[in-house]
Amino acid sequence: MAASNDDYCYDPDYYTREFFMRYIVFVSDDDRLVNGVRSNGEVTFGNIEITTSLTSCLSEEDISFSLDDCTADNFLAAVLAKMETTAACANKSDPLLELFSLFDATEEMDVYNNIEKVCTGAYKLSGYDVYDQGTLGMDAATERQITSEYLDGGSVWNYADSNDDTANIERVASSIATSRLLAWPDHHALEHCDVGAAMCCSTASRTAPAVKDPNAEVCYVDIKASKRSARVRDGYSIYTQDQANDVYCEAFAWGTDGGSMQSALKGNALFQAGFANMLSGSVEQIPGAPLCGCLDRMPVVTNAKCTQVTSTDSTVDVTFNKSLGVFESSLTLGTITTSDCGNIVDHYKALEGGEDTPESLYVAGRVVGAEGCADATSSFLAGKGLEFASAASTSIQ
Repeated sequence: MAASNDDYCYDPDYYTREFFMRYIVFVSDDDRLVNGVRSNGEVTFGNIEITTSLTSCLSEEDISFSLDDCTADNFLAAVLAKMETTAACANKSDPLLELFSLFDATEEMDVYNNIEKVCTGAYKLSGYDVYDQGTLGMDAATERQITSEYLDGGSVWNYADSNDDTANIERVASSIATSRLLAWPDHHALEHCDVGAAMCCSTASRTAPAVKDPNAEVCYVDIKASKRSARVRDGYSIYTQDQANDVYCEAFAWGTDGGSMQSALKGNALFQAGFANMLSGSVEQIPGAPLCGCLDRMPVVTNAKCTQVTSTDSTVDVTFNKSLGVFESSLTLGTITTSDCGNIVDHYKALEGGEDTPESLYVAGRVVGAEGCADATSSFLAGKGLEFASAASTSIQ
C-alpha cells in the first residue's frame, strides 16, 4: 500500500470541537432510607435524547395562559398547547426542552424550580400575614409574639381557663380564613417541610378534663427532631399501646409540588388544624413535640384526621413577556373550601399520583395505623442499637 499522509485513526482536533461530549453519566441514587429500608430495585433508563444546543421557538411570542392548579404538569401542558399553535415550533414537541431554553436551565430540576417560582410568585402577592405580624401575631396583654409560643405548646391560648382571649382566632375563623390566602408562618417547627405534610396533635381540652375527641395513640416521640420546641437537645419517649386513643391529631398535606393550590393554601389548613380546633377545646402539645409542625417534627402516631383546604375555582394567570424574557403570574382567588380527606396516608399518595414514592412511604411511616406502633418503634430503636419490648414503657431524656 502506498504511503499516505492521511491518518484515519487520529484527529488532533477531535476533542476540541464545539459541543464535543466526552462522557454521558447516569446516576441512580438509592441512598435515601425509607422507614429504615434502603430500596435497591431495578432501574430502567429510556427515551434518552442528547441535546447539545437548545433554541427556543416561543422566545419571540407573548405567551399567556390560565391554570386552575399551577402544578408543574399543568404548566408544561399549557406550554405544549402554545407550541402546537405556533408556527416556529412546528418541528418541536417537548415543552420541557422549550423551558430549558426559556429559563436558561442546565438541568431538569432547574426547570421545575423555576415553574414553582412562577406559581408561588402569584401566591406571595396575595398572602395575608396573619401569623407573624398580622391578626394573630401579638398578644395585646403580654406584648409577646403569641403565635410562636402557641405552636410550641405554650401561651395563654393553651393554658388560660377562659375563652376570653380567643377573640382574634374567632375573627379569623369567621372571615379571613375563608376569604384570604394565609401566609405560612415563620416558625422553626414549620421550616423545610420537604415532604409537603404537617400535623397538629393535642392532649387536653379547654372545656373538659380530658382531650376532646381523641382519635390516636402515640407510638414514640423523637425529641431531637423538635429540640427547639422541647428545649431539650436530645432524647425520646416510648409509649405503651393499650388500643385506647388518648390524643387528638389532625394532618394536612400539599405534596412535593410547591406550586399547587393546596400548597398555596397550606397556611389556611394550618389555621384549621391548629387554631380553629382550639375554639372547640383542643389544646396542649404532646410532651417533647410542638403542637403543630412538619410531619418529621411530630410524634409517630396511629391515626390523624385528614383535612384538605383548597379552592377549585381559583385561577393563576401566567404571562411570558418576550421583551423582558420573563414569566409573571397573578392569582384570582375563588372560594376556599375545607373538607375531610379521609385517610391521610391515602390522600398523600393520591397527591403523588397514586404511586408509592419515598415521600408517600415516609408519610405511612409517621401515621402508622392501629397496629403499626410496634414495628415503627422497633425500627426507631434499632437505629439506636436497642430492642423494643412492646409491654414496656420508658421515657428517656
